[in-house]
Amino acid sequence: MRFLAPSFARLPPFTSLLADQTESRKRIARHLGVSLRTLQHYQARGNAPARSI
Repeated sequence: MRFLAPSFARLPPFTSLLADQTESRKRIARHLGVSLRTLQHYQARGNAPARSI
């Protein structure tokens, strides 16, 4: 199931959310439905994946 970020969410920065995770980045990327490289791009920019409809 692909990750759908809520619109206008009051969430901590994406990098903070990732820092709290104990799962591997590869597994997180798979859960979000993106490649590991894409997740790394999100992390480098500090942006979460865009919500898809």
